[in-house]
Amino acid sequence: MKVIMVCLGNICRSPLAELLMKKLIAQHHLQNIEVISRGTSALVGSQPHKGTQALLAKYDIHNDGTRSEQLTAQDIAQADYVFGMDAQNIIDITNMAYTKDIAKIHLLLPNTSIPDPYFTGDFEETYRLVNRGCHYWIDQWSEEVNLKKNNI
Repeated sequence: MKVIMVCLGNICRSPLAELLMKKLIAQHHLQNIEVISRGTSALVGSQPHKGTQALLAKYDIHNDGTRSEQLTAQDIAQADYVFGMDAQNIIDITNMAYTKDIAKIHLLLPNTSIPDPYFTGDFEETYRLVNRGCHYWIDQWSEEVNLKKNNI
């Protein structure tokens, strides 16, 4: 399964979501899930924002050297799930996607936009919301794995 985390610049929310999701996948022993992050208007080649880097260190989330990249329609086509951080991201992703790929686009935290800390300055709120969203999807995937394991 391939998952893409998407925000505007790919320096705050989506790299945090990517790296946190990778940590949770390992903790829950889920396999064959690849997670990357992209931006709808990425600052290509940039490291995560210093506020995001501080969160990664604070919450013991390994930064594997991720750098910002811009989302493409091909990325979306190759993914199983594409998670936008806010309503505007969802609009931008949908406008970029092929019609057949629209169903795989979701908010990371269902029914909730995660504000951009680049503008709000509240990186802790971003962490709390990203964490809730990542746990929501980990629970969904864990349940699917258990159902398949038990042939249900």
